[in-house]
Amino acid sequence: SSSNSKSGQFVKKIYKEPITYAFRFDACDCWKIGLTGREANVRLKEINNHIPTEALQGKKWKAYKSKKWNDGQLAYSMEQSVLDILEKDHKVDGEIVYCAEKTLMSAWNKAIRQTKLTNT
Repeated sequence: SSSNSKSGQFVKKIYKEPITYAFRFDACDCWKIGLTGREANVRLKEINNHIPTEALQGKKWKAYKSKKWNDGQLAYSMEQSVLDILEKDHKVDGEIVYCAEKTLMSAWNKAIRQTKLTNT
């Protein structure tokens, strides 16, 4: 859709070294799918700064997977692919997804293949 291409164009301009990432909340089947122009661990630290760790007894987001791209549009396409694949059968709330680890991995790998195929 046109809104996706606009977002993709924006991403292309602001991210010089784009990374698509999957973070896991503690050991739960709760994932955050996103993209960043910095190292994934820098983004992880930013996200964890906004959760009440004392209230959650030390639980926080943890790095799980990341994929570097040479183009922001590709990072954005992959992020959207992962969310689209999972949305069919699982609860997706923005960038947050609730599913089993093997389901996340299957969607992650499929999204990498789709992104490479549709953007080459």
